Amino acid sequence: MPLHKYLPVPSERMGVLWALSSIKDAYVIEYGPAGTTHYGIESYSRMNSSLSASIYTTHIEEDDIIMGDNERLARVINEVDEMHKPSHIFVVSSSVSSIIGTDVKAICNGLKTKVNAHLHEFTGGGFKGNYNLGCRDVMTVLADNVVKDPTISDATLYNIIGSNVDCYNFESDIEEVVNLMHNCFGMSLNAVFTADSSIDSIASAANAGLNLVLRAEGIECAEIMSRKYDIAYCYGLPYGYQGTYEWLNQVKNITGFSCNLSYLNKQSKRQKDHILELKYFLRGRKPINAAVSGNFDSAVGIAKFLKNELEINTVAVFINHARNMEKHIEELGNFANVVKFNADESQKEDIMNSTYPEVVLGDSFLLHISSAKAAKLQFSNPNTHHRLLCSHMPFMGFKGADYILEMIINSL
Repeated sequence: MPLHKYLPVPSERMGVLWALSSIKDAYVIEYGPAGTTHYGIESYSRMNSSLSASIYTTHIEEDDIIMGDNERLARVINEVDEMHKPSHIFVVSSSVSSIIGTDVKAICNGLKTKVNAHLHEFTGGGFKGNYNLGCRDVMTVLADNVVKDPTISDATLYNIIGSNVDCYNFESDIEEVVNLMHNCFGMSLNAVFTADSSIDSIASAANAGLNLVLRAEGIECAEIMSRKYDIAYCYGLPYGYQGTYEWLNQVKNITGFSCNLSYLNKQSKRQKDHILELKYFLRGRKPINAAVSGNFDSAVGIAKFLKNELEINTVAVFINHARNMEKHIEELGNFANVVKFNADESQKEDIMNSTYPEVVLGDSFLLHISSAKAAKLQFSNPNTHHRLLCSHMPFMGFKGADYILEMIINSL
């Protein structure tokens, strides 16, 4: 593992813990030392979210490792099952239990007839890949094993797939998506995979008529629900003015619902006024460059808004994880030459020092190494010091476009 001056890219184990931690009535057991679980929970405090799941650790000692004793895991699973009577228990391998080769899946299989809860195993232990894969695995397991057969079929209900607590501004962005869907189509939110959600709401996801997939890692989850329950899905993010129109049109074509024209006309007028404000502000100035960072969909989505609508050239798009999904290739388009997957700290510093972007939307590290004169907005994790108290300042949708445009004008 290379040396890091700041923070390494989190592993898939951290993604699993983050995605599960925001689900009410989820019971999570990590098989490993107490210190590793404690670190995972501590990192959660930087996610601007409250811990909703119940998280336990088995703890293991040197004797357990030397003797190959895995009785602790079986004992803790039985104890949690008897004491709390959960419907689902999620068992997560730590890096230590994975290194010594403990077969967590076999242990859980041996207990499935002895406990009342459904057991689900995540056995990567931090060696499977980056955090985004952990988020993907959780959403896939939920769709396959937690979602129940529908009790009703309501075309006006939808689920959000792929809004997880690793998404920096998830609370405000969810609220904006809810406002867009209500104002345009009169549709209501049913369940979220997985930010600020619950086992019961996720179990009822099949009652909805549409899944909104907000990141590539949620596509497999949506495809499972499409096969099992015939629920259509829409993949994409509503970033920018035109980007939001295109996203709403995609929803319209999938659902067949007509859109509220008076609402759209009002937004169109606001958009024209705000774009004119930007053009007036930039008159006589040299072209502006920008750099962004985040997970794949958010970073590329916001870069498209900056370039295609605000005419701000994006010189660097840093993706804070490895390229490991088909959509990470298909959706690049014209940004392929500036997108950097999993760039290390020195690569980022070299690019930022050679391009000097005047607008930076990214994580705490990218903001730290950018010019003091740049317009900066914390847009993604990792987050070292920002606290989000408001839920009405999104990056997505029409309000998000207003907010980002306002930040740029006022900061330059």
